[in-house]
Amino acid sequence: MGADIPLVSTSELFAQLAQGARARTTVVTPNQRLAAALQRAFDSNQAGKGLVSWETADILPLTAFVERLYEDALYSELAAALPILLTDAQEVSLWEDIVRGSEAGASLLSVPGAAVLARDAWQLAQAWRLLPRLKSWPANDDARAFADWAWRYEGLTRAGRHCERSRLADIAAVHLAHGALRKPATLVAYGFDLLTPQQIGFFEALRNTGARLLASGPAVRESAARRVAFASAIDEFDAAARWARSRLEARPAARIGIVVPDLARSRNAVRRALVQVMDPGSALGGQEGRTLPFNISLGEPLSSQALVASALLILELARTAVAGEVEFAGASRLIRSPFIAGAEGELAARARLDAELRRVLGATTALERLCRAVAKLTDPRDGGAVPASPILSRCLTELSLFARENLSGAKPTAEWGAAIFALLDAIGFPGERSLDSREFQSLKKFHETIAGFAALDRVVARMRFSEACARLARMVAGTIFQPEVPEVPIQVLGVLESAGLEFDHLWVMGLTAEAWPVPARPNPLIPVALQRAAGVPESSASAALDLDARITRGWLSCAGEVVLSHPLREDDREYLPSPLLCGLPEAEIVTVGLPPLPPGVSAAGAEADALLLPRYEGLREVIWRARREDRAIDTRAPPIVPFAENAGGTGIFRDQAACPFRSFALHRLRAQGLTTPSPGLDAAERGTLLHAMLARLWQELKSSARLAAASDEELDAL
Repeated sequence: MGADIPLVSTSELFAQLAQGARARTTVVTPNQRLAAALQRAFDSNQAGKGLVSWETADILPLTAFVERLYEDALYSELAAALPILLTDAQEVSLWEDIVRGSEAGASLLSVPGAAVLARDAWQLAQAWRLLPRLKSWPANDDARAFADWAWRYEGLTRAGRHCERSRLADIAAVHLAHGALRKPATLVAYGFDLLTPQQIGFFEALRNTGARLLASGPAVRESAARRVAFASAIDEFDAAARWARSRLEARPAARIGIVVPDLARSRNAVRRALVQVMDPGSALGGQEGRTLPFNISLGEPLSSQALVASALLILELARTAVAGEVEFAGASRLIRSPFIAGAEGELAARARLDAELRRVLGATTALERLCRAVAKLTDPRDGGAVPASPILSRCLTELSLFARENLSGAKPTAEWGAAIFALLDAIGFPGERSLDSREFQSLKKFHETIAGFAALDRVVARMRFSEACARLARMVAGTIFQPEVPEVPIQVLGVLESAGLEFDHLWVMGLTAEAWPVPARPNPLIPVALQRAAGVPESSASAALDLDARITRGWLSCAGEVVLSHPLREDDREYLPSPLLCGLPEAEIVTVGLPPLPPGVSAAGAEADALLLPRYEGLREVIWRARREDRAIDTRAPPIVPFAENAGGTGIFRDQAACPFRSFALHRLRAQGLTTPSPGLDAAERGTLLHAMLARLWQELKSSARLAAASDEELDAL
């Protein structure tokens, strides 16, 4: 913002916020997580004074503050001069249509992927004021294509009086002097490590209206920082989980943070390690409703939720009533899904039905074919031996009837949105059992996504149902789902989410030389030289190094205990520690069952540089320790089939050598796996066909003498 912006401490900031609405003080942060954390800290500070009630502090992300100003203007006499704000889905759809209709888009393998990349480049260009200089810099084919797309996008949005969130700050800044906009007397920017030119311009415009600008951030704390190396990333995850549990047991109210730079890639492994240490009994099942003491900030694609995946399968199967087919694997998952009508009552019958459908259907199928196969397999008059599933049969029939009558032709997205809800209702979605909290939240988010899809008719033309399904699927895959959970003491964060937060204990992992500082990743659609000239951090190694060095210094001063770690190798690759960790003392991991250090007590002597991690027993260890062995002669299992009658020959010995239980299950219990339909003929069918062809041939030849006497021409004819 500039050196002339006064700095205020957190205590001074809280004192000003405590004055309530009459002080007209607003605090803006870089993200929602920091705003929520600062709000909790303010509330805790007020409660610590013995107060039982106080005015809610006006603390919100900068983007939310800008949107609030825009809404103030929208509901005033300024409305006629304002563009209409596009939703994220509408913005992406506009970019898709622009890229698809351009000359460069005709040669692209993935138009939706290019559209998302173009949208990111547009947002970057707005934040760093790159668009006016785009044409004056040397450009490759990609940059020239983006310049053309950006020109088209700007023209379309201007003609339609639309804008997106990346330009909202500039639009709001123009109207800040108007009295309809509720401007604070004091605006405090909290926790901003880096400001873009667009943000600087917005703050300056606000100051020109008479508002006082202040800057603030977390207080610098003295910390006991240590660096630890691990043999592998798995060992690192396990150690961090045990460390977090030991600190939580020592002080249940502690604020504990675990920062993972590559959280998107490591999310599942980190969660698995935390669950094994925090709640080993969860592997037994039946623990779905329990709240674990940690939260992972990075959400997952909405399409990865089982309930939403089932809904998309319903739409894909309904589409085949009009055109196309679906893979059998998808139809099989839908039949066995708990999110359709009758799933609980017909569970066993549907499992039997699925096993039989694998024999009679191919690798792909359609809704009509599936309905006929289900009817035949469950009808004893037609030779069917599978228990009936009347609810499933009725739902599939109703789905097919509705699809044939309502899914043809091109329609606006609003009509397709209503049809999608009707399709889901026809098959009894989301099922008969009560949804748990995560499923209920994913259903709500999915309904919101469908509503967002229905609103696309503002910017897209009429489309067929197949295109509607494809667009909705892309929207669902691009929607991040983060279920709401109660406040928990352990936060697992990415790098950006950790900025400005304060902890009692902090562990940052994965800090290898390859991962930290983050390698330069300039946007490929904007000239790299232009990005570097503008100071975009991701555009050059030096800019990325400067930013990551500031973030590292922030980690070292935001908690009383800080652990920075890195793995030494992964598979056959060896890693070096990040150069930003140079100068930190390296600690040794002591893996004995010592209790954690009490708060305020430091180790002495040889243990001063050791990280004391208690050993927590997992479920496997508990079961093994409590074991009781009984020995008995097995005389109850079916005897093995005599060798002369056992197909497979040496397969018995091969299975016994590989896994005794596998051999026992296959050759004594006669266990059989489910078949998987494959395209074309499988090995057994090809063998049967070959035998039938040879039998027909021998009916013509009759004898080996005839075969020997036949000429080449006769054999070719046969």
